[in-house]
Amino acid sequence: MALTDKQIERYSRHLILQGVGIEGQNKLCESKVLVIGAGGLGSPSIMYLAASGIGTIGIVDGDDVDLSNMQRQIIHKEENIGTSKAESAARRVKEINPEVQVRIYQERITPDNIMERIKEYDFIIDGVDNFATKFLINDACVLAKKPFCHAGIREFYGQVMTYVPGQGPCYRCLFEEIPKDGDVDNCSTAGVIGSIPGIIGSIQALEAQKYLLGVGELLTGKILTFDGLTMKFRTVKIEDSSPDCRVCGEQADIFQIRREEYVPTTCSLQQENETTEQQLQEQIKERTLSYQKFMQGVAKGGVLIDLREEEHTRFGAIPKAVFISAKEQERLFELPKEDKLYLYCQRGEKSEKLLRQLLACGYDAYQLQGGYLTHLANMV
Repeated sequence: MALTDKQIERYSRHLILQGVGIEGQNKLCESKVLVIGAGGLGSPSIMYLAASGIGTIGIVDGDDVDLSNMQRQIIHKEENIGTSKAESAARRVKEINPEVQVRIYQERITPDNIMERIKEYDFIIDGVDNFATKFLINDACVLAKKPFCHAGIREFYGQVMTYVPGQGPCYRCLFEEIPKDGDVDNCSTAGVIGSIPGIIGSIQALEAQKYLLGVGELLTGKILTFDGLTMKFRTVKIEDSSPDCRVCGEQADIFQIRREEYVPTTCSLQQENETTEQQLQEQIKERTLSYQKFMQGVAKGGVLIDLREEEHTRFGAIPKAVFISAKEQERLFELPKEDKLYLYCQRGEKSEKLLRQLLACGYDAYQLQGGYLTHLANMV
C-alpha cells in the first residue's frame, strides 16, 4: 500500500534505514502483534511497537493499574490507578500513534482462551511474570506454529530468547517443567530495579520488528542475558532442540493445551475447576482483611501462618505465628479443610498467590492486607 504524506513524515527515520524502507514499513503497518501482559515488560514493548507503526497490537491483561506498578510499568499513569491495565495501555498507544489498531482483552491468559487469542497474530510477546503462564504461552505457540519472544526479569538481571517454528529450541526445551510455587522467585517477590524491564522489554520489541521485517539475526537457538550491575550482555548458544522436550521433542506428549498441565501442583484439577477465575477474584477480595478483622479472626482460633523469607523475620513476627518457608508450603495442603488459615507475608504478594491456590482447592483461608508492614504500622 502507498504511504500517506503523514506516514512518510512519521516514519522517515525508518524509510531511510537499510533493511526497512517503504517496503519494510508497509510490512510493519500490515502486521499484528499480541502482547500478553501490560506490565513491566509489556510497557516498553507496546510503546515501541506502536511508535514503529505496527498495524494491530493486541493487549492481554486481566489486572488493574496499581500504585506499586508506577516504579517500572511506564505505559501507565498515576491517574489510571484502579482502571484496567489493558484499557490504560490502549489509551497510551493511541496517544503515541493514532493509526495503530488496538484490540484489548481484559482477562488473564489461560488454557481455555490462549489458542483463540494467538491465532490471528503474526508474533507473540511474553510479558508475564509467572512460570505457569510462560510455559502455557510457549506450548501454545509451538503447537500453533507461532513465533514468540520470551523474557524474564528479576533484581538487576534479565534474559531474552525468541522461538521461531523449525528454528531451534523452545522455552520448554531449556527449562523442562514448571517449577513449584516458591522454588523460584520472580520480580514480585525478589524485586526488580525499574529500568531493567525497560531494557529487556525494548529488546523484545526489537525482536518482533526484526522478525516482521525479515532482517538481522534473531535470538533463536540462544539466550541473551543482561547483568545490570556489571553492564554485561552475554549470549548463550543452545542450538539444538531437546529430544526429550514434551512439546517439540521426539518424545513429545503435549499435543493440545490441557488445563491440568498449568494448574497448581498442590491440588487436583477437579478441585481447581470447581472455582472459576471470577469467583476466585471475588473470594480473594472478600478474604483480604484489614488488620483489625484479621487479628479478630486469629483470636477466634485460626491458624496464623508467616510466609516471609527468613531475612525479613529479623524485624519480628505477629505473636503465635507459625513460620512456613517457601519449600514447606505444600504442607498446608495436608491440613484439614475445616481449619481457618490466616496468612501474611512481608507486603502481601506471596500471601495472595498462596491464598489463590488454597481457595481454588476449597480451603478456608484469609490474608492480611499489606502484610507484616501493616502489622508494624498498627504497633503504636
